[in-house]
Amino acid sequence: MLVSDAFIALTVVVSSCAGALAGFAAGLVPGLHMNNFASAIAACAGAYATGAVHASGFVLPCILCAALTGHMFASAVGGTYLGVPDGDSVSVLPAHRLARAGLGPVAVRSSAAGTVAGVLMASLVLLPVSIILGEPLAGYRAIQTFMLPLIVTMAALLLASTVPRCASARVRARALVTSLTFFLLSGCLGLAVLHSYYSASAVPEVPWVAPSTMSRSALLLPLFAGLFGLPNLVAALGSPVPSAVPRSECPHCSPVPRRSDLALSLLAGTMVGWLPGMTSGTAAATLSPDDGGFHPGEGVERSARFIWRYAATTSAGAVMSVGALLVISRARSGTMDAVSLYMDGAQGGMSSMQIACVLVSSMLVSAALCHWLMRSLEPRLAGDGARRLLSSRWTSLSCIAFLCALCLALTGLRGMLLLCAACLLGVLTMRAGVRRVCLMGCMMVPIAAMYMA
Repeated sequence: MLVSDAFIALTVVVSSCAGALAGFAAGLVPGLHMNNFASAIAACAGAYATGAVHASGFVLPCILCAALTGHMFASAVGGTYLGVPDGDSVSVLPAHRLARAGLGPVAVRSSAAGTVAGVLMASLVLLPVSIILGEPLAGYRAIQTFMLPLIVTMAALLLASTVPRCASARVRARALVTSLTFFLLSGCLGLAVLHSYYSASAVPEVPWVAPSTMSRSALLLPLFAGLFGLPNLVAALGSPVPSAVPRSECPHCSPVPRRSDLALSLLAGTMVGWLPGMTSGTAAATLSPDDGGFHPGEGVERSARFIWRYAATTSAGAVMSVGALLVISRARSGTMDAVSLYMDGAQGGMSSMQIACVLVSSMLVSAALCHWLMRSLEPRLAGDGARRLLSSRWTSLSCIAFLCALCLALTGLRGMLLLCAACLLGVLTMRAGVRRVCLMGCMMVPIAAMYMA
Protein backbone atom coordinates (compact mmCIF):
# COMPACT_ATOMS: atom_id res chain seq x y z
CA MET A 1 0.00 0.00 0.00
CA LEU A 2 2.83 2.39 0.89
CA VAL A 3 4.56 1.66 -2.39
CA SER A 4 1.35 2.22 -4.30
CA ASP A 5 0.63 5.50 -2.49
CA ALA A 6 4.18 6.71 -3.05
CA PHE A 7 3.93 5.83 -6.74
CA ILE A 8 0.64 7.70 -7.06
CA ALA A 9 2.13 10.73 -5.29
CA LEU A 10 5.16 10.68 -7.59
CA THR A 11 2.87 10.33 -10.61
CA VAL A 12 0.80 13.31 -9.52
CA VAL A 13 3.85 15.52 -8.93
CA VAL A 14 5.60 14.64 -12.19
CA SER A 15 2.46 14.91 -14.34
CA SER A 16 1.51 18.16 -12.60
CA CYS A 17 4.89 19.73 -13.36
CA ALA A 18 4.68 18.56 -16.99
CA GLY A 19 1.14 19.90 -17.35
CA ALA A 20 2.06 23.20 -15.69
CA LEU A 21 4.92 23.80 -18.13
CA ALA A 22 2.77 22.80 -21.11
CA GLY A 23 -0.12 25.01 -20.03
CA PHE A 24 2.21 27.91 -19.27
CA ALA A 25 3.76 27.65 -22.73
CA ALA A 26 0.30 27.42 -24.35
CA GLY A 27 -0.83 30.50 -22.43
CA LEU A 28 1.97 32.52 -24.00
CA VAL A 29 0.66 31.67 -27.49
CA PRO A 30 -1.86 34.38 -28.47
CA GLY A 31 -5.29 33.03 -29.32
CA LEU A 32 -4.68 29.49 -28.07
CA HIS A 33 -7.52 29.04 -25.60
CA MET A 34 -7.21 26.39 -22.91
CA ASN A 35 -10.32 24.57 -24.13
CA ASN A 36 -8.72 24.01 -27.54
CA PHE A 37 -5.41 23.03 -25.96
CA ALA A 38 -7.20 20.54 -23.68
CA SER A 39 -9.04 19.06 -26.67
CA ALA A 40 -5.73 18.61 -28.48
CA ILE A 41 -4.16 16.86 -25.46
CA ALA A 42 -7.21 14.61 -25.06
CA ALA A 43 -7.28 13.75 -28.75
CA CYS A 44 -3.57 12.94 -28.99
CA ALA A 45 -3.56 10.91 -25.76
CA GLY A 46 -6.75 8.93 -26.38
CA ALA A 47 -4.95 5.73 -27.31
CA TYR A 48 -2.77 5.85 -24.21
CA ALA A 49 -5.63 6.45 -21.78
CA THR A 50 -7.61 3.46 -23.05
CA GLY A 51 -5.33 0.95 -21.35
CA ALA A 52 -4.27 3.01 -18.36
CA VAL A 53 -3.97 1.27 -15.01
CA HIS A 54 -5.05 2.74 -11.69
CA ALA A 55 -1.90 4.71 -10.79
CA SER A 56 -1.02 5.88 -14.27
CA GLY A 57 -4.68 6.70 -14.90
CA PHE A 58 -4.10 9.91 -12.96
CA VAL A 59 -1.55 11.14 -15.49
CA LEU A 60 -3.89 12.71 -18.04
CA PRO A 61 -6.39 14.25 -15.57
CA CYS A 62 -3.51 15.74 -13.56
CA ILE A 63 -1.80 17.05 -16.70
CA LEU A 64 -5.02 18.70 -17.85
CA CYS A 65 -5.79 20.29 -14.46
CA ALA A 66 -2.21 21.50 -14.06
CA ALA A 67 -2.19 22.85 -17.62
CA LEU A 68 -5.40 24.77 -16.88
CA THR A 69 -3.73 26.45 -13.91
CA GLY A 70 -0.54 27.22 -15.83
CA HIS A 71 -2.52 28.68 -18.70
CA MET A 72 -4.26 31.12 -16.35
CA PHE A 73 -0.90 32.48 -15.20
CA ALA A 74 0.66 32.91 -18.64
CA SER A 75 -2.44 34.30 -20.35
CA ALA A 76 -2.10 37.41 -18.16
CA VAL A 77 0.94 38.41 -20.23
CA GLY A 78 -0.97 38.42 -23.52
CA GLY A 79 -4.05 39.91 -21.86
CA THR A 80 -1.97 42.85 -20.68
CA TYR A 81 0.31 43.66 -23.60
CA LEU A 82 -1.53 42.37 -26.67
CA GLY A 83 -4.23 44.38 -28.37
CA VAL A 84 -3.84 47.56 -26.33
CA PRO A 85 -6.26 50.06 -27.94
CA ASP A 86 -5.90 53.83 -28.00
CA GLY A 87 -8.26 56.16 -26.14
CA ASP A 88 -10.24 55.81 -22.91
CA SER A 89 -13.70 54.29 -22.84
CA VAL A 90 -15.64 51.78 -20.80
CA SER A 91 -14.66 49.07 -23.30
CA VAL A 92 -10.94 49.41 -22.49
CA LEU A 93 -9.85 46.72 -20.04
CA PRO A 94 -8.07 47.73 -16.80
CA ALA A 95 -4.97 45.70 -17.76
CA HIS A 96 -4.75 47.60 -21.05
CA ARG A 97 -5.09 50.92 -19.24
CA LEU A 98 -2.17 50.00 -16.99
CA ALA A 99 -0.12 48.79 -19.97
CA ARG A 100 -0.79 52.03 -21.84
CA ALA A 101 0.42 53.94 -18.77
CA GLY A 102 3.62 51.90 -18.74
CA LEU A 103 2.54 49.84 -15.71
CA GLY A 104 2.09 46.50 -17.43
CA PRO A 105 4.19 44.64 -14.81
CA VAL A 106 1.74 45.79 -12.13
CA ALA A 107 -1.14 44.21 -14.05
CA VAL A 108 0.74 40.94 -14.60
CA ARG A 109 1.82 40.81 -10.95
CA SER A 110 -1.72 41.47 -9.73
CA SER A 111 -3.10 38.74 -11.99
CA ALA A 112 -0.54 36.20 -10.75
CA ALA A 113 -1.25 37.04 -7.11
CA GLY A 114 -5.00 36.76 -7.68
CA THR A 115 -4.61 33.41 -9.42
CA VAL A 116 -2.64 31.96 -6.51
CA ALA A 117 -5.16 33.31 -3.99
CA GLY A 118 -8.10 31.90 -5.93
CA VAL A 119 -6.58 28.41 -6.11
CA LEU A 120 -5.77 28.42 -2.39
CA MET A 121 -9.17 29.75 -1.26
CA ALA A 122 -11.18 27.39 -3.45
CA SER A 123 -9.06 24.40 -2.39
CA LEU A 124 -9.85 25.11 1.27
CA VAL A 125 -13.62 25.38 0.80
CA LEU A 126 -14.13 22.81 -1.96
CA LEU A 127 -15.21 20.07 0.45
CA PRO A 128 -17.89 22.07 2.33
CA VAL A 129 -19.20 23.59 -0.93
CA SER A 130 -19.44 20.11 -2.46
CA ILE A 131 -21.34 18.84 0.58
CA ILE A 132 -23.79 21.75 0.41
CA LEU A 133 -24.42 21.61 -3.33
CA GLY A 134 -24.09 17.84 -3.69
CA GLU A 135 -25.35 14.97 -1.60
CA PRO A 136 -26.77 14.72 0.98
CA LEU A 137 -27.98 18.36 1.12
CA ALA A 138 -28.61 18.46 -2.68
CA GLY A 139 -28.28 22.21 -2.94
CA TYR A 140 -27.67 22.17 -6.67
CA ARG A 141 -30.85 20.17 -7.24
CA ALA A 142 -32.77 22.87 -5.40
CA ILE A 143 -31.10 25.58 -7.49
CA GLN A 144 -32.11 23.78 -10.68
CA THR A 145 -35.78 24.26 -9.90
CA PHE A 146 -35.47 28.03 -10.33
CA MET A 147 -32.51 28.14 -12.72
CA LEU A 148 -34.39 30.16 -15.35
CA PRO A 149 -35.30 33.01 -12.95
CA LEU A 150 -31.73 32.94 -11.67
CA ILE A 151 -30.28 33.31 -15.18
CA VAL A 152 -32.72 36.11 -15.99
CA THR A 153 -31.78 37.88 -12.76
CA MET A 154 -28.08 37.54 -13.51
CA ALA A 155 -28.64 38.92 -17.00
CA ALA A 156 -30.56 41.88 -15.59
CA LEU A 157 -27.78 42.63 -13.09
CA LEU A 158 -25.24 42.30 -15.88
CA LEU A 159 -27.07 44.84 -18.05
CA ALA A 160 -27.61 47.15 -15.09
CA SER A 161 -23.86 47.16 -14.42
CA THR A 162 -23.27 48.76 -17.83
CA VAL A 163 -25.52 51.76 -17.15
CA PRO A 164 -23.72 54.89 -15.87
CA ARG A 165 -25.01 55.85 -12.46
CA CYS A 166 -24.17 59.56 -12.54
CA ALA A 167 -26.13 60.46 -15.66
CA SER A 168 -29.54 61.71 -16.66
CA ALA A 169 -32.47 59.36 -17.10
CA ARG A 170 -32.32 59.75 -20.88
CA VAL A 171 -28.64 58.84 -21.04
CA ARG A 172 -29.14 55.84 -18.75
CA ALA A 173 -32.11 54.59 -20.80
CA ARG A 174 -30.11 54.92 -24.02
CA ALA A 175 -27.18 53.02 -22.49
CA LEU A 176 -29.49 50.26 -21.26
CA VAL A 177 -31.12 49.86 -24.70
CA THR A 178 -27.72 49.76 -26.39
CA SER A 179 -26.38 47.15 -23.97
CA LEU A 180 -29.55 45.06 -24.33
CA THR A 181 -29.24 45.19 -28.12
CA PHE A 182 -25.69 43.85 -28.11
CA PHE A 183 -26.64 41.28 -25.46
CA LEU A 184 -29.43 39.89 -27.67
CA LEU A 185 -27.33 40.00 -30.84
CA SER A 186 -24.60 37.96 -29.17
CA GLY A 187 -27.32 35.64 -27.88
CA CYS A 188 -28.44 34.99 -31.46
CA LEU A 189 -24.89 33.96 -32.36
CA GLY A 190 -24.80 31.71 -29.30
CA LEU A 191 -28.07 30.08 -30.30
CA ALA A 192 -26.66 29.35 -33.75
CA VAL A 193 -23.67 27.60 -32.15
CA LEU A 194 -25.01 25.82 -29.07
CA HIS A 195 -28.37 24.74 -30.51
CA SER A 196 -27.02 23.51 -33.83
CA TYR A 197 -27.00 19.88 -34.90
CA TYR A 198 -23.55 19.84 -36.43
CA SER A 199 -20.08 20.09 -34.96
CA ALA A 200 -18.29 22.42 -37.37
CA SER A 201 -16.39 20.84 -40.24
CA ALA A 202 -15.12 17.31 -40.33
CA VAL A 203 -11.71 17.02 -38.69
CA PRO A 204 -9.15 15.39 -41.00
CA GLU A 205 -8.28 11.88 -39.87
CA VAL A 206 -4.72 11.65 -38.66
CA PRO A 207 -3.02 8.66 -37.00
CA TRP A 208 -2.40 10.33 -33.62
CA VAL A 209 -5.95 11.63 -33.09
CA ALA A 210 -8.69 9.43 -31.66
CA PRO A 211 -11.99 10.52 -33.32
CA SER A 212 -14.05 9.73 -30.19
CA THR A 213 -12.16 12.34 -28.16
CA MET A 214 -12.82 15.34 -30.42
CA SER A 215 -15.06 18.09 -29.09
CA ARG A 216 -18.60 18.20 -30.46
CA SER A 217 -18.77 21.98 -30.67
CA ALA A 218 -15.55 23.35 -32.09
CA LEU A 219 -17.52 26.42 -33.19
CA LEU A 220 -17.04 27.89 -29.72
CA LEU A 221 -13.51 28.76 -30.87
CA PRO A 222 -14.52 31.25 -33.60
CA LEU A 223 -17.40 32.54 -31.44
CA PHE A 224 -15.22 33.61 -28.50
CA ALA A 225 -12.24 34.56 -30.64
CA GLY A 226 -14.44 36.86 -32.72
CA LEU A 227 -16.29 38.44 -29.81
CA PHE A 228 -13.42 38.95 -27.37
CA GLY A 229 -10.08 38.32 -29.09
CA LEU A 230 -9.96 39.81 -32.58
CA PRO A 231 -11.62 43.19 -31.78
CA ASN A 232 -8.79 44.09 -29.39
CA LEU A 233 -6.16 43.10 -31.95
CA VAL A 234 -7.88 45.04 -34.72
CA ALA A 235 -8.20 48.14 -32.53
CA ALA A 236 -4.53 47.91 -31.57
CA LEU A 237 -3.28 48.04 -35.17
CA GLY A 238 -3.55 51.83 -35.24
CA SER A 239 -2.51 52.45 -31.64
CA PRO A 240 0.93 53.68 -30.59
CA VAL A 241 3.22 51.50 -28.50
CA PRO A 242 2.59 52.21 -24.80
CA SER A 243 5.23 54.30 -23.13
CA ALA A 244 7.44 52.92 -20.40
CA VAL A 245 7.64 54.07 -16.81
CA PRO A 246 11.10 54.21 -15.18
CA ARG A 247 11.66 51.23 -12.94
CA SER A 248 12.24 53.52 -9.97
CA GLU A 249 8.75 55.00 -10.35
CA CYS A 250 6.90 51.74 -11.10
CA PRO A 251 5.00 50.32 -8.09
CA HIS A 252 6.39 46.99 -6.92
CA CYS A 253 3.71 45.82 -4.53
CA SER A 254 0.56 43.92 -5.44
CA PRO A 255 -2.77 45.15 -4.05
CA VAL A 256 -3.56 43.84 -0.59
CA PRO A 257 -6.96 42.15 -0.89
CA ARG A 258 -9.72 43.20 1.45
CA ARG A 259 -12.11 40.79 3.09
CA SER A 260 -14.77 41.82 0.58
CA ASP A 261 -12.40 40.97 -2.27
CA LEU A 262 -11.79 37.50 -0.86
CA ALA A 263 -15.49 36.82 -0.22
CA LEU A 264 -16.72 38.11 -3.58
CA SER A 265 -14.01 36.29 -5.52
CA LEU A 266 -14.83 33.02 -3.77
CA LEU A 267 -18.57 33.45 -4.29
CA ALA A 268 -18.08 34.37 -7.95
CA GLY A 269 -15.72 31.43 -8.45
CA THR A 270 -18.32 29.07 -6.99
CA MET A 271 -20.88 30.41 -9.45
CA VAL A 272 -18.46 29.98 -12.35
CA GLY A 273 -17.56 26.44 -11.35
CA TRP A 274 -21.07 25.14 -10.61
CA LEU A 275 -23.62 27.13 -12.64
CA PRO A 276 -24.08 26.66 -16.41
CA GLY A 277 -23.09 29.45 -18.77
CA MET A 278 -21.43 31.51 -16.04
CA THR A 279 -18.05 33.08 -16.78
CA SER A 280 -15.63 35.09 -14.68
CA GLY A 281 -16.57 38.33 -16.42
CA THR A 282 -20.28 37.75 -15.90
CA ALA A 283 -19.90 36.83 -12.23
CA ALA A 284 -17.57 39.77 -11.55
CA ALA A 285 -19.91 42.24 -13.29
CA THR A 286 -23.00 41.05 -11.42
CA LEU A 287 -21.41 40.83 -7.95
CA SER A 288 -19.29 43.99 -8.19
CA PRO A 289 -20.83 46.12 -10.95
CA ASP A 290 -18.81 49.28 -10.21
CA ASP A 291 -15.35 47.74 -10.64
CA GLY A 292 -15.25 46.90 -14.32
CA GLY A 293 -16.13 50.17 -15.98
CA PHE A 294 -13.91 53.11 -16.78
CA HIS A 295 -13.75 55.96 -14.31
CA PRO A 296 -11.87 59.11 -15.35
CA GLY A 297 -8.79 59.67 -13.25
CA GLU A 298 -8.93 56.28 -11.57
CA GLY A 299 -5.71 55.25 -9.89
CA VAL A 300 -3.40 52.31 -10.31
CA GLU A 301 -4.73 50.63 -7.16
CA ARG A 302 -8.32 50.45 -8.43
CA SER A 303 -7.34 48.84 -11.73
CA ALA A 304 -4.90 46.45 -10.05
CA ARG A 305 -7.54 45.43 -7.51
CA PHE A 306 -10.05 44.64 -10.26
CA ILE A 307 -7.41 42.53 -12.07
CA TRP A 308 -6.65 40.68 -8.83
CA ARG A 309 -10.33 39.96 -8.19
CA TYR A 310 -10.95 38.81 -11.76
CA ALA A 311 -7.94 36.46 -11.67
CA ALA A 312 -8.99 35.08 -8.29
CA THR A 313 -12.50 34.46 -9.60
CA THR A 314 -11.17 32.64 -12.66
CA SER A 315 -8.83 30.37 -10.71
CA ALA A 316 -11.39 29.70 -7.97
CA GLY A 317 -13.89 28.75 -10.67
CA ALA A 318 -11.38 26.31 -12.16
CA VAL A 319 -10.98 24.55 -8.81
CA MET A 320 -14.74 24.56 -8.16
CA SER A 321 -15.35 23.00 -11.58
CA VAL A 322 -13.50 19.92 -10.32
CA GLY A 323 -16.11 19.53 -7.59
CA ALA A 324 -18.96 20.05 -10.06
CA LEU A 325 -17.52 17.35 -12.33
CA LEU A 326 -17.12 14.76 -9.58
CA VAL A 327 -20.21 15.55 -7.47
CA ILE A 328 -22.96 16.37 -9.99
CA SER A 329 -21.22 15.06 -13.18
CA ARG A 330 -21.33 18.44 -14.95
CA ALA A 331 -18.36 19.66 -17.00
CA ARG A 332 -18.41 23.47 -16.83
CA SER A 333 -15.42 23.99 -19.14
CA GLY A 334 -13.71 22.36 -22.08
CA THR A 335 -10.88 21.25 -19.81
CA MET A 336 -13.22 19.45 -17.42
CA ASP A 337 -14.96 17.90 -20.41
CA ALA A 338 -11.60 16.48 -21.48
CA VAL A 339 -10.87 15.32 -17.91
CA SER A 340 -14.20 13.47 -17.78
CA LEU A 341 -13.13 11.28 -20.71
CA TYR A 342 -10.44 9.63 -18.58
CA MET A 343 -12.00 9.48 -15.14
CA ASP A 344 -12.91 5.79 -15.53
CA GLY A 345 -9.23 4.91 -15.70
CA ALA A 346 -8.42 7.03 -12.64
CA GLN A 347 -11.15 5.91 -10.23
CA GLY A 348 -10.05 2.39 -9.28
CA GLY A 349 -12.41 2.18 -6.28
CA MET A 350 -11.53 5.66 -4.97
CA SER A 351 -14.25 8.04 -3.80
CA SER A 352 -15.05 11.29 -5.55
CA MET A 353 -13.48 13.34 -2.78
CA GLN A 354 -10.24 11.34 -2.97
CA ILE A 355 -10.04 11.94 -6.70
CA ALA A 356 -10.82 15.62 -6.13
CA CYS A 357 -7.91 15.81 -3.66
CA VAL A 358 -5.58 14.37 -6.29
CA LEU A 359 -6.73 16.78 -9.00
CA VAL A 360 -6.68 19.81 -6.70
CA SER A 361 -3.20 18.82 -5.52
CA SER A 362 -2.02 18.92 -9.12
CA MET A 363 -3.47 22.44 -9.45
CA LEU A 364 -1.68 23.55 -6.26
CA VAL A 365 1.64 22.16 -7.53
CA SER A 366 1.08 23.92 -10.85
CA ALA A 367 0.20 27.21 -9.12
CA ALA A 368 3.40 27.12 -7.05
CA LEU A 369 5.58 26.35 -10.07
CA CYS A 370 3.95 28.89 -12.39
CA HIS A 371 4.00 31.64 -9.77
CA TRP A 372 7.75 31.13 -9.48
CA LEU A 373 8.04 31.29 -13.28
CA MET A 374 6.06 34.53 -13.38
CA ARG A 375 8.30 36.09 -10.74
CA SER A 376 11.35 35.01 -12.75
CA LEU A 377 9.98 36.53 -15.96
CA GLU A 378 8.91 39.79 -14.34
CA PRO A 379 12.22 41.68 -14.86
CA ARG A 380 12.21 40.74 -18.55
CA LEU A 381 8.59 41.82 -19.01
CA ALA A 382 9.41 45.16 -17.45
CA GLY A 383 12.15 45.73 -20.02
CA ASP A 384 11.65 48.04 -22.98
CA GLY A 385 12.41 45.37 -25.59
CA ALA A 386 9.80 42.85 -24.43
CA ARG A 387 7.17 45.56 -24.07
CA ARG A 388 7.75 46.87 -27.59
CA LEU A 389 7.71 43.36 -29.06
CA LEU A 390 4.45 42.36 -27.38
CA SER A 391 2.73 45.67 -28.16
CA SER A 392 3.97 46.00 -31.75
CA ARG A 393 1.72 46.08 -34.80
CA TRP A 394 3.45 43.03 -36.27
CA THR A 395 2.63 41.00 -33.18
CA SER A 396 -1.04 41.95 -33.49
CA LEU A 397 -1.03 41.01 -37.18
CA SER A 398 0.63 37.68 -36.37
CA CYS A 399 -2.00 36.95 -33.71
CA ILE A 400 -4.83 37.77 -36.13
CA ALA A 401 -3.31 35.48 -38.77
CA PHE A 402 -2.84 32.69 -36.21
CA LEU A 403 -6.43 32.90 -34.98
CA CYS A 404 -7.83 32.89 -38.52
CA ALA A 405 -5.65 29.95 -39.54
CA LEU A 406 -6.61 28.00 -36.41
CA CYS A 407 -10.32 28.61 -36.97
CA LEU A 408 -10.05 27.67 -40.64
CA ALA A 409 -8.18 24.46 -39.83
CA LEU A 410 -10.57 23.33 -37.08
CA THR A 411 -13.94 24.68 -38.21
CA GLY A 412 -13.71 25.22 -41.97
CA LEU A 413 -15.57 27.90 -43.91
CA ARG A 414 -18.64 27.88 -41.70
CA GLY A 415 -16.41 28.64 -38.72
CA MET A 416 -14.77 31.48 -40.63
CA LEU A 417 -18.17 32.99 -41.39
CA LEU A 418 -19.03 32.82 -37.70
CA LEU A 419 -15.64 34.36 -36.84
CA CYS A 420 -16.28 37.31 -39.17
CA ALA A 421 -19.79 37.89 -37.80
CA ALA A 422 -18.60 37.68 -34.19
CA CYS A 423 -15.64 39.98 -34.87
CA LEU A 424 -17.92 42.55 -36.50
CA LEU A 425 -20.20 42.49 -33.47
CA GLY A 426 -17.23 42.83 -31.12
CA VAL A 427 -15.83 45.82 -33.03
CA LEU A 428 -19.25 47.51 -33.06
CA THR A 429 -19.48 47.00 -29.30
CA MET A 430 -16.16 48.76 -28.80
CA ARG A 431 -17.17 51.58 -31.16
CA ALA A 432 -20.41 52.07 -29.25
CA GLY A 433 -18.52 52.33 -25.96
CA VAL A 434 -20.37 49.38 -24.43
CA ARG A 435 -18.68 47.06 -21.95
CA ARG A 436 -17.96 43.82 -23.75
CA VAL A 437 -19.23 41.77 -20.85
CA CYS A 438 -22.66 42.31 -22.49
CA LEU A 439 -21.51 39.95 -25.22
CA MET A 440 -21.75 37.09 -22.72
CA GLY A 441 -25.33 36.90 -23.91
CA CYS A 442 -23.86 34.36 -26.33
CA MET A 443 -23.93 31.89 -23.42
CA MET A 444 -26.75 33.16 -21.22
CA VAL A 445 -29.41 33.45 -23.93
CA PRO A 446 -29.04 29.85 -25.23
CA ILE A 447 -29.01 28.43 -21.71
CA ALA A 448 -32.10 30.43 -20.78
CA ALA A 449 -33.79 29.15 -23.95
CA MET A 450 -32.87 25.59 -22.99
CA TYR A 451 -34.49 25.92 -19.56
CA MET A 452 -37.55 27.57 -21.12
CA ALA A 453 -37.97 24.54 -23.36
